[in-house]
Amino acid sequence: MPVPSTAGTHRPLLRDEVQARLRAAIVDGTLAPGEQVRDADIAQWLGVSRTPVREALLELAHAGLVQTTPGRATIISPIERRATSEARDVVAAMHRLAALAAVPRLDSNTIERMRAANRLFAAALRCGDIDGAIAADELFHGILVEIADNDAIRTVLRLYEPVLLRA
Repeated sequence: MPVPSTAGTHRPLLRDEVQARLRAAIVDGTLAPGEQVRDADIAQWLGVSRTPVREALLELAHAGLVQTTPGRATIISPIERRATSEARDVVAAMHRLAALAAVPRLDSNTIERMRAANRLFAAALRCGDIDGAIAADELFHGILVEIADNDAIRTVLRLYEPVLLRA
């Protein structure tokens, strides 16, 4: 039997949704460094089975956000200077590549979007709004990543930006 065509519809995997929720909870401090987490508790919290939680924790371990010991415990990784420094270097390199790819494709609308993000950034700094400044910075750089349209860059940034954001 042929597989039905679902062209034009894309539904994210449950594992990816769980991973995004856990990543956000780690970055915002809901799940604190050194805290032990159990997949059953997370599954109950998010209203999912343990399988997507295990898969998400494995991906978060690759990013260095959690540390797992098979058959034992999973803990939220401590914030370490070296890991943060290495992530900063990788993220900077990816943003540089995105900018190099995006610049030839920039149009006046895109440049205005970047200027608007920069104005938001400056306003947030003047008000001492760190969260607003971070959001505006993400918006600015996200525009270049969007225009560069490089899945490898997006994948690497998804992996390492959270390491910086939690620091």
